[in-house]
Amino acid sequence: MTRTPPNPYDLTGKVAVVTGASRGIGEAIATALAATGARVVLASRKIETLEATAKLIRDSGGDALADTGDVADVEGPSEPDDADSSDQ
Repeated sequence: MTRTPPNPYDLTGKVAVVTGASRGIGEAIATALAATGARVVLASRKIETLEATAKLIRDSGGDALADTGDVADVEGPSEPDDADSSDQ
């Protein structure tokens, strides 16, 4: 009996955080990770284009959560944005 080795690219059950996910390389990385089974958390400064990436992933059967943020802002937000937590 021949055993098939596990797929090294199967990320089912894993969570991937992708910054800059609204376009370009970040969008490509996010969609590729989702295609391998990862649940993807998308971050970008602009929610409009970020939601488009999340919709693309969801329409393909993936799981994506989009939220805004700027990784260059070392102080970060002063308080969590509870408005986005209603769909969790």
